[in-house]
Amino acid sequence: MKTTRSYARLTAMLAALALAPACAATDTGGDDDDDVLPDTAYLTIVGDRDVFLENGWTYRLSVRYHDAAGEPLAGRVDFRIVGPAAGASLLDDGGVTNGDGLVAVDLVAGAQGEAVFTVEATAANAEPAIWNIAVSEGVPPLPPLDVTGTYDVDNHFDIVSGLPGTAGDIVNTFIELTDDPYDPATFLLDKLQDEIDSGVINDLVDAARPALDGFLNDLIRSYSPDFVSTLLDIGDKLGQVTRNLGLESTLKIEIVGGVEGDDLSATHTVRGVTFRIDGVEYAYSMADLSMDDITVEGVGVRMDGETKVYIDEHSFPVSYGAIAMLALDEVIIPLVDSSATNLQELLSHLVDCYTVGVEIANYIGVGSPGLYEGACELGIAAAASEIENQIRSIDDAGIVLTIHGDAKPQDTNTDRKVDVLLNGRWEGTISYAGTDAALSRDDNTFRGERMPVP
Repeated sequence: MKTTRSYARLTAMLAALALAPACAATDTGGDDDDDVLPDTAYLTIVGDRDVFLENGWTYRLSVRYHDAAGEPLAGRVDFRIVGPAAGASLLDDGGVTNGDGLVAVDLVAGAQGEAVFTVEATAANAEPAIWNIAVSEGVPPLPPLDVTGTYDVDNHFDIVSGLPGTAGDIVNTFIELTDDPYDPATFLLDKLQDEIDSGVINDLVDAARPALDGFLNDLIRSYSPDFVSTLLDIGDKLGQVTRNLGLESTLKIEIVGGVEGDDLSATHTVRGVTFRIDGVEYAYSMADLSMDDITVEGVGVRMDGETKVYIDEHSFPVSYGAIAMLALDEVIIPLVDSSATNLQELLSHLVDCYTVGVEIANYIGVGSPGLYEGACELGIAAAASEIENQIRSIDDAGIVLTIHGDAKPQDTNTDRKVDVLLNGRWEGTISYAGTDAALSRDDNTFRGERMPVP
């Protein structure tokens, strides 16, 4: 049986004979194959001669074995690496040509390090085919984004749009002072009568009403023309607090076990509140509310590649009444009346009880001006106390915020650590007195920024 190489020689000779003009061969008495010399064969590289690879890449080297006329030749082609290859290797050392004269082998670049070398393909009666190979250090794949760390989170909620029951409209507390035809006189007289410890006087006041309401209302409005607008302004500002309530919180995300990045858990701690009134933001700590920080542990966190961070459902109580009272005393009342520190002082500044006492005594004709003046002052105190109690009573039934959300992770300094939780949206429910209402995703947002490691 002939070897592959002798078969190649025979093929080359046959091709040469087929192409050459007929001539007489000299008979030497030996083997005809040994006496006939083949024409030159060729190895032509298919593809690029100069090959650039990165560590670990695989590249197929392909060569075509043919004669001078371009016709394929049958035979074996051998491949070898020449020079220091830094771990590069051929998956095969060659092979026999196919019907098109082609042979291919795979070259695998070394796992690390740079190298410049050649690969040589050889076949019978042909000049070697040579590839120039350059291997460079590849860029390693990026590690996954690391979301673990502690984030300062700014949360914004529209409580009014979701809060069920009467707690959703505490503005009505102030509307009650202005919604009757003779308010605020009617409201004030109701409170004043509650404080007069005399059945006879009360009967006389009752007999004078409602004419007395109209008389006193004209009096109050003449001495304090801004009374109604001031109370409505307070109600409006209190409404802004409910629509622009913020919670300042800390979200600490940690790995709790398993494969890194797969099992994440967060501790969510509410440490303060913010609210916006007339475009100005005010911030207070939980200590300002005489409360401890609210902490929820074991909150599930999931990463969806580099697209989303998902924060699982968790709940915490909201002392909305306490927040509203803080906003009223610390911000709203000073904005309306810089000399008042609470609602009773503000109402006292709006109503001149001395003048009220004198006018009522004269109108009824029984009782001293001092009696009605004192009742007026007690009535104002009672009115202020009732309003404040209505606001505080919101917390009696308990408000519970149950939320889950998502945000876009953002690495701002390319260190593969999430620096910002961007475009966060909360959704879920708010519960009051056992009644749940849905929170609008569009109105309840958050943004978190990575806090420096102390």
